[in-house]
Amino acid sequence: MRILMSTYTLDRSGVPVYTKTLVRALQQLGHEVMVYCPNDGPLSREMPVTKTPDWPTPDVVVAQHHFCAEILREKYPQIPFLFSVHGVVPKGEQPPLH
Repeated sequence: MRILMSTYTLDRSGVPVYTKTLVRALQQLGHEVMVYCPNDGPLSREMPVTKTPDWPTPDVVVAQHHFCAEILREKYPQIPFLFSVHGVVPKGEQPPLH
């Protein structure tokens, strides 16, 4: 399965570390995974990352962070979409309205 994930940053905080762990687990199961992240960080060298949401059509999108989720939802409106909530503050952690 082709899985496109997102995170807003790739520093060593909670969501990026969770993303790296999930990417590795999905790859071990044989899935092709790409992470859309508009920002650099130390974890960008530890998983497949793209700074643009232009990836061949995925089978599913697993989005994190409101900003990235809205971009991917607009880019892939017909693809199954999962938003993973990690908190309610700041606004970027809240799910998109649509």
